[in-house]
Amino acid sequence: MTGTVIAAVWGLVTNRQVPVLVAVSDLPAYHEVTLNDLTMDTRAVLGENDYVTLPVDGRITLKNLKKGQPLLNTDLSPKIQGMVRGDLRVVGLDVSRGDVLGGALQSGDPVLVLLIERGHPPRELRAVVLSASSAGATTTNWSLVLVMNGREARNHAATLARNDVLILRNPKATVFR
Repeated sequence: MTGTVIAAVWGLVTNRQVPVLVAVSDLPAYHEVTLNDLTMDTRAVLGENDYVTLPVDGRITLKNLKKGQPLLNTDLSPKIQGMVRGDLRVVGLDVSRGDVLGGALQSGDPVLVLLIERGHPPRELRAVVLSASSAGATTTNWSLVLVMNGREARNHAATLARNDVLILRNPKATVFR
């Protein structure tokens, strides 16, 4: 009898369902999430704080998400709203290991992108890191994905495309104005 009770309680604990946010349609990587993109469903508990919780406005998908897929904290960036003003644009750069501070840059880090253009003084663009990853074990190149002001990104697209940049982490900046 005791074994049956323990098995029943164990079944309830191990199959515990919690409310989760799920995508109402396929969402592309680097999409700014709104409440219209999500609905509620239930899923089995994974671990503490694994699922995304409200609010989600101002967060960006870090990978493609399928319709009905529950959102995990690793699927979304930290809140970007307020860190970058105006319309947002995602920019990908091929940079050196030094530009990502030896791999120490993480999603949500505020950075300054220093544009290096011949014949022009350096120009600073404020951005937030979405992801930084090694391009491969045999190379020193890294892929850096940033979100920045869309107008500034468009105005300096050629320099950004040439990767004529230096990345500086600004530990004092929590919100860029």
